[in-house]
Amino acid sequence: TPASNSRFFGSCTLIDMIVRESQAATIIQRAYRMYLARKELKKLRLEADRKAKAACIIQRYYRGYINRKKRQRYQQAAIVIQSRVRGYLARMHYQNMRQNFMLRNITCV
Repeated sequence: TPASNSRFFGSCTLIDMIVRESQAATIIQRAYRMYLARKELKKLRLEADRKAKAACIIQRYYRGYINRKKRQRYQQAAIVIQSRVRGYLARMHYQNMRQNFMLRNITCV
């Protein structure tokens, strides 16, 4: 009713009411835009965290792969060295046996 409106708004003119409505709308719009901005920021942070975790997982697997390959190369190198040393020792053993055999044959003749 007009009487209750005049009690609520007092002696506000129509222009004052329009200005207040406009200010209230501006405040509501600003609050809503802030809400949307915070929501978008949260989404971007979650996406950045997800990408960072994915990058860490990829890096961990890559480092493991590189270390396994390096260990495999070292093992292969160790196998080659061991086989060469065993071959050398076998040749030396054979040479010693041959020399001993030759010495025995020389002393027997």
